Amino acid sequence: MFNNNILFGTGCDTFYIRFMNLYIDDVKSIGRVDINDSACNIYLTMLINHGLVGLSLFISFIYSVLIKIKNNFNFIILVILMTIISCLIYGFFSFNVVIVTTIFFTLLSINCMYSLSFIVTTSTCDSKGRLKLYSALQMMQDCSEMWIDSEPIVKQYFAEHNMTQLLATRQVEIIRVPSFKEKLTVTTSVYGMKPMFGFRNTFIYDEEGKPCYKTWSMGAFVDKSVGKLKRVDDATIASMDIESQLEMNYKDRRIILPKEGGLVLEPVTVLRSDIDYNQHLNNANYVRIAMELLPEEFDVKSLRVEYRIAAKQGDVLTPTIFKTDLGLIVALSNGGEVSAIVEFNN
Repeated sequence: MFNNNILFGTGCDTFYIRFMNLYIDDVKSIGRVDINDSACNIYLTMLINHGLVGLSLFISFIYSVLIKIKNNFNFIILVILMTIISCLIYGFFSFNVVIVTTIFFTLLSINCMYSLSFIVTTSTCDSKGRLKLYSALQMMQDCSEMWIDSEPIVKQYFAEHNMTQLLATRQVEIIRVPSFKEKLTVTTSVYGMKPMFGFRNTFIYDEEGKPCYKTWSMGAFVDKSVGKLKRVDDATIASMDIESQLEMNYKDRRIILPKEGGLVLEPVTVLRSDIDYNQHLNNANYVRIAMELLPEEFDVKSLRVEYRIAAKQGDVLTPTIFKTDLGLIVALSNGGEVSAIVEFNN
């Protein structure tokens, strides 16, 4: 059967037709005619139905997933992979369409996910033993930055063209604030891509898989040598895994400042410890600075941040705070120009 259709096989789900046509007499000689619809082996059945090409694509898919998740390994993925490997071993002794389908779509979902694992430690807690919002933002940022390791073509393109991705806006919904020693998983996925901008979801989940934080953000692609926007070519965009947009309340990326009523507060100097590897104020530190200006009893339920002009070491940021119907807005200005706007809702 295989020798007559080496490359492309006999066709999808045609094993029983070919087998019974060739070996009906042998089956009858056993004394009972049964329909044999598989070779009782996933790989042999696939080889006959789809040939060397089909089997090679299936094995290549599994291999590519394993390579892609080597930098994205955690306990959840380990458990899933152990289950999948068991199914793959079982496939040597049986054929089951349900098993093959489960393997394919489970591996496909792993292939689409990038995640990091964290524990709420002492240094990430506030005085009440709850995760600081600033620390949660750092976790999200770390996961988003490390994500590029899962996209080798994008990583290579950025390196060759001296580019980086800078956060332009972020929106956060706080579902529940985790407590000390809780284990968390941060996942990130890109749901939209344009030549100069990318859009992603970054969620933080607890041990039960329930979301604690839901966020979406927009990043800008920048030429590091001149600090200006730079396009990513179509081939690089096409190489990326673009996922579905996750469910949350999406608001406009632009924050409109009230025309009057703002209270100007004491300036804040950007310190050396506030600077990241892009040589400007780290995006989570804008929120940290703004949160210090909130009333102590203010319970943040959601926030939006719009980043406009990057502040650098030694810059002096002047905060202006505005009251709104839903909460407070803090504008951080540098030399008369707004550097960032943070909107807090309670």
